[in-house]
Amino acid sequence: MRKLSASILAADFGRLAEQIKEAEQAGVDWIHVDVMDGHFVPNITIGAAVTKAIRKVTDLPLDVHLMISNPELYVKEFVEAGADWLGVHVEATVHLERLIQNIKELGAKAAVTLNPHTPLDCLEYVLKEAELIREEIKKCTDEERSASEKILQSENMISETGKVETTVREEV
Repeated sequence: MRKLSASILAADFGRLAEQIKEAEQAGVDWIHVDVMDGHFVPNITIGAAVTKAIRKVTDLPLDVHLMISNPELYVKEFVEAGADWLGVHVEATVHLERLIQNIKELGAKAAVTLNPHTPLDCLEYVLKEAELIREEIKKCTDEERSASEKILQSENMISETGKVETTVREEV
């Protein structure tokens, strides 16, 4: 199953509430919130305070994608701010299975994200626990072929569990 997601990073932050309403009217299924800390990834974006503000203006599910170091330190704060889905990177935590359980115990759905060159076999022990697998695919010529192959492999692996959806997020 595929879902249409609107990323707030594409919005004019001076008109964020208005643009979220426009996305709702356009028929998106959820709002995607990228959280970057300047360590795990080089950019810095927003935190739980903006997530909480977004929650006040929409009833759509909030898919909060933590591209941060030590995500286990912040999951409670983001769930309390209104995250329905909380995504963490395989590469950002040592105890992924424990973190997935913590997210679920806090009342959010757990998503797991892989960077383009992370092998799929690192997912095998969490496939039954995660509720969404997300692959970060940057649209670069040298990565497109391996990304396409990886998507097919992951969809086959994930579909066998019957519990996990696959989404692919393309950045230009």
